[in-house]
Amino acid sequence: MMQGDEASYRLAVVGSGRVRGQIAMAGCPGRTGTAIMPSNSSWRLQRDVATLRHWGAQALVTLLDKAEFSWLRLAQLPGLLSVQGIDWYHLPMRAGGVPDERFEGQWRAVAPRLRSILWCGGRVAVHCLDGRCRTALISAKLLIELGCPSQDAINRVRGARPGVLADPDAEKFLRAQRAAPEAAYRTRLSLVGPIGHGRTVDPDDVTMQMWALPIGQGGEQQRQEG
Repeated sequence: MMQGDEASYRLAVVGSGRVRGQIAMAGCPGRTGTAIMPSNSSWRLQRDVATLRHWGAQALVTLLDKAEFSWLRLAQLPGLLSVQGIDWYHLPMRAGGVPDERFEGQWRAVAPRLRSILWCGGRVAVHCLDGRCRTALISAKLLIELGCPSQDAINRVRGARPGVLADPDAEKFLRAQRAAPEAAYRTRLSLVGPIGHGRTVDPDDVTMQMWALPIGQGGEQQRQEG
């Protein structure tokens, strides 16, 4: 269960198993509190991008479609991410289903870069509206491509976001996914390399962490491990 200021931007972080990278599942940056509503405050968007940077994100994947992106007033997001040195990938995906062929075509162009970040011990964030349905599905898909068995990937994501991936179609989709061809080799390399930030850890030690950057605390970060 997440705790802390309701206005904080929260990241549910899931470990990648034998790979040293981490994936953060997030709601839409810049939204007003816990409500899925557009905000006129550029400060909220700046705060949420700062949270991503403070956590160490090297890339952010946005799954909102173009209409949602416009409605939520996120035009400043790409520029703010660029200033913070965070790569941005906009992969529109319709809500309430599994990826279609158009999404898969875009995914194939982007996924190698995301996997490379994670195999090198880096950190990738994924978001949709509420950080649950689409975000959970694509985070699990990415874990499987990294080499996690499908059930392990599903369990890891559910551990970080209880109640997600309950749709039978989503689970069926994930069980049909396969590891990337280079997964076994890259995983072996990952196991002998550092996780980044000057640290080395057991990649199976922590599967989920909660991060938040509270309002008015000058970028201080709070963490609850589970």
